[in-house]
Amino acid sequence: VDDDVEEGEDEGDPQRHEQGDGPPQPAPVEPDEEQLGHDRPV
Repeated sequence: VDDDVEEGEDEGDPQRHEQGDGPPQPAPVEPDEEQLGHDRPV
């Protein structure tokens, strides 16, 4: 269970992001960018 929690922390623990690499998760950012692009195309 410890292993699972450590991996899950990256997804649910925002503190780990600040202490970690820097960028949170590219997964949620991708859909966000797509939605913004649809609203206002570059």
